[in-house]
Amino acid sequence: MPRTYGENPTEKKKDLEQKITSQIGDKLEDYKLRCRGKPLALDVVFRLWKEKEAGSPRYLDNMLKLLCDTLPEFIDANRIEPGLGLIVKAGDHSIFEIHCQKILVDRETEEGIDFEIFEWLIDVVKNDDRIARAARFAKIKHRCQFRKDCKTEYWYHLDRVVHNIRKLGISDESMLCAGWLHDTIEDTSTDFDEIEDEFGRDVAEIVTAVTKDKRLQEETREHDYLAQLGDASWKAHVIKLCDIWANIQDLPTGYGTQQERAVQVEKKLKYFEAIRIGLQENKDKIPNLDKVYEELNALLSSYGKAIRLA
Repeated sequence: MPRTYGENPTEKKKDLEQKITSQIGDKLEDYKLRCRGKPLALDVVFRLWKEKEAGSPRYLDNMLKLLCDTLPEFIDANRIEPGLGLIVKAGDHSIFEIHCQKILVDRETEEGIDFEIFEWLIDVVKNDDRIARAARFAKIKHRCQFRKDCKTEYWYHLDRVVHNIRKLGISDESMLCAGWLHDTIEDTSTDFDEIEDEFGRDVAEIVTAVTKDKRLQEETREHDYLAQLGDASWKAHVIKLCDIWANIQDLPTGYGTQQERAVQVEKKLKYFEAIRIGLQENKDKIPNLDKVYEELNALLSSYGKAIRLA
């Protein structure tokens, strides 16, 4: 980890660039693509050897300035465009957002820097646009999470679920919000009260209905979850259907072998059976349900499976 006092700035930048290079590895082109044309935010952790820190402290603001000076040059050759090229000084929050901390480590070999670059979601969202706010909330909550391929950012799954809800012919605001938020309680630190406060009780109840209790052992958890899905509202059934659909669409990129994918299909079909009767009983509220079943069955055919409504 470069010091922030006494040395030649050029040498410090070279040291930092080496740290960045070792972290990014062969993903530099991917980083460039992700950074181009977007406002960005950074999560940064500086890991500092406590013995050296005690002798002459390396200040967080100085290290952060050095990082902000190095990243644009390294990633996008200082092109002045939205993204890292617009970082001109630490703390310019009209352009980007930084979450930064330093932690002390016991050994010099543990020193280093960890950072995550993600899209900055601008705060200016209309107060009455609940769906846009739900999308922003979900992207923030799930940032740094990835799908099974370890490359696809998690929010792409949420976007696909919402897209599937719309394909069913549904425009209900609470359901579209719940589509964005359906994994927040299960996979992030979000709780019922936070969703209720931000988006209303109707959305919080739908999200809760499709959320597993991860405090339970797996066998008990799955048993209880199937019963919970069966008792849920038709709106929750639609969200779960679109989640199942999105996960099956995603299988080829998330699981390497046909056998692994087949195991996942069996699991998703158990969830479908739990909601099937509820979907049938509320078919008149779901305009394109039959068409969606056709699409799902086309996907399932490669696994020798099919679903039925009745």
